[in-house]
Amino acid sequence: MNIESHFKKLNLFFHMMLPVSCSLVLLGTLYGCGGAAEVPEVYSNLVATSGTVTLNGKPLQGAAITFIPVGHDAVRRAYGKTDATGRYELMTPVRGRSIDESKGAIPGKYQVMINKLRMPDGSDVTDDVTDADAMEKGAIEALPAIYSDPEKTRLTADVSKAGEQGLEINFDLKAK
Repeated sequence: MNIESHFKKLNLFFHMMLPVSCSLVLLGTLYGCGGAAEVPEVYSNLVATSGTVTLNGKPLQGAAITFIPVGHDAVRRAYGKTDATGRYELMTPVRGRSIDESKGAIPGKYQVMINKLRMPDGSDVTDDVTDADAMEKGAIEALPAIYSDPEKTRLTADVSKAGEQGLEINFDLKAK
C-alpha cells in the first residue's frame, strides 16, 4: 500500500467519523452527564399553583400565563394555559423531571404576563396551531399591554407555601 492510498483511506475514515463524533458531543451537551438527582434543590420545592383568569368577568380561554421571577437569580419561569373555564395550572419545566414532577412554581415573588392571540378576523387561535404559525398568519395580541407586555404588565403574584390543595391565584382582567 502506498502512502497516497493510505492518506485517502485515512481521509475517508475521518469524514465518516466526524458526523458521528459531532452527534455524540451534541447528545452529551443536551442530556448532560447526570440524571435527575443533580436537579438543584430549589426545584424540589415547587408549590402547586393554579387559578382562574377572567376578562371582564368572563372566563378567558386559550390564554398563556407566564410567571416571571422577580429578584431570583437562578429561578425559572412558570407557565400555564387557560382552559374553556379560564382555569390554569402552572408548570416549571426542569430537565430531568417528568411533567408531573414539574407542576407548580418555585416560592417567591413574580411578575405575571398573560397573552391571548387572535386571528385577523377576530377568531381565536385553535389548539392545533402554534403561536408562531398564528403570528405568521397575522394573529395579534388581544390583551392590553398592562397584561401582555413583560415591560408594562402590572400583574404580580406571591407564591408561598400552600396547603394540601395548593395555591389559588386568580386574575380578573379588564378591557374595552
